[in-house]
Amino acid sequence: MSRIIELDKQSRDLTLMCDDLRMKRNAISKEIGGLMAKGLKEEAENKKAEVQAINEKLAATEGREAELKEEIKTRM
Repeated sequence: MSRIIELDKQSRDLTLMCDDLRMKRNAISKEIGGLMAKGLKEEAENKKAEVQAINEKLAATEGREAELKEEIKTRM
């Protein structure tokens, strides 16, 4: 039973991490729009690269979160 509690805690931590990554991605996406409106394309491209890195990390984190949830479900 304690293993399930540990897995649940890890899953919840990953959920929070995913939420934080989504918030960062959304904030940066807004910045990109502002930079493009000002004609600052190079800065916007740098921000786009940040968004891409966040998307990659988010995908990996969501994958691990799904694995944990499946393991919890199997153990219960």
